[in-house]
Amino acid sequence: MVRGESGRLVRRRWHRKMIGILFAKAARCRLHLPVQDTQCGFKLLRSGAYAAVRCGLKVDGLGMDFELLLALVRAGYRITEKGVDWVERPGSRTPWREHLLLLKSLLTVR
Repeated sequence: MVRGESGRLVRRRWHRKMIGILFAKAARCRLHLPVQDTQCGFKLLRSGAYAAVRCGLKVDGLGMDFELLLALVRAGYRITEKGVDWVERPGSRTPWREHLLLLKSLLTVR
């Protein structure tokens, strides 16, 4: 699996950057995944890899990212990070409720 690595030419508001950094650290500590940012939205994988793990995926919403990564690692797939330049879309918002649901998913995923 190849996934985009955030952190190259990324422009976003300071509070979103801090939330992202804190969540990424929490996800790495909790799940021991070999990635810097589980929530980076760009992921490219072979259909066979997804087919091999999709039946075990339970989390909806934003939490599906780390659950997918965790399932792929456990199934023996290698994850490679590549830099992707991007800019936050003006007016883009994630409600606090979504952040809380994401944290709940992080604490309950196995």
